[in-house]
Amino acid sequence: MSDGVDPSTARTDMVALCMTVAFAPGRLAGLALECDVDAGERFSMTVDHGALRVRSARSPAASPTVVACDAGTFIALALGDETPSAATESGRLAMDGDIEAVHDLFTAFAEAARRLTTDRSA
Repeated sequence: MSDGVDPSTARTDMVALCMTVAFAPGRLAGLALECDVDAGERFSMTVDHGALRVRSARSPAASPTVVACDAGTFIALALGDETPSAATESGRLAMDGDIEAVHDLFTAFAEAARRLTTDRSA
């Protein structure tokens, strides 16, 4: 998957949407997250009834957790090329709310991206 994602042009909500079919969100039950990318592209992710849902807009309900970063950082996190801790320490990722849920989400995304890459090369 990482070979097919161009961080300079990819829309982060579309990367998140691709991940909806790539991983089992069971451990993320109840996730409600708003993403503010490049200080303007806003989308939300929720896990409800065992499915990850991505909405290319603000969530209709207030989300308890918000992350803010640039598109390159979001994609690096989603592909497992960067950890939330490292991105936060460098100032490229800001998180407010359930920090553990953010770590769990990007860990699940990274695991799914690795599986997709492995499956494709097999």
